[in-house]
Amino acid sequence: MTINELNIFRNALGTSESSGNYSKDFNEYWGKYQFGEARRIDIEKMLGLPHLTREQFTPEMQETFFNAHINDLEKRIFNDKLDKFFGQSVTGKKNGITSLINKYGLLGGAHLGGYSGMKHFLTSNYSYDPADSLGTHISDYVAKFSIEKKTLICPHCGKKIVL
Repeated sequence: MTINELNIFRNALGTSESSGNYSKDFNEYWGKYQFGEARRIDIEKMLGLPHLTREQFTPEMQETFFNAHINDLEKRIFNDKLDKFFGQSVTGKKNGITSLINKYGLLGGAHLGGYSGMKHFLTSNYSYDPADSLGTHISDYVAKFSIEKKTLICPHCGKKIVL
């Protein structure tokens, strides 16, 4: 995973989860990436931290959690050989996006539905596809984040454009 790819994914996930707002809370889900309590506890243990309060869950801490979260999920994806699903077509149940599965799609699906939920989605031939409280399915995130994102430089203004 290159730094550029990670940053594109980081920004896309943060925007999808909270419009990029580090202060956004939705019930037990906190911050830019909307980490739930169970995953926060997992990451606290990984990082050797005590249980954090909301006030301690600063933007800097959220980015530290994001990095630990993504590193953990990526290792699990490859350890469990889920990369065998790369290149298979998937369509989001709610968003209707069709794309070929890649690592970022699996990271997105695991973020939404938990690692076990994403794995069950794949191994059930996509029949296990629960939704979160907002109606977003694992398939929606797998398809959405599997879309190839390219960064181009506009020849007219020189700005970066992410497609």
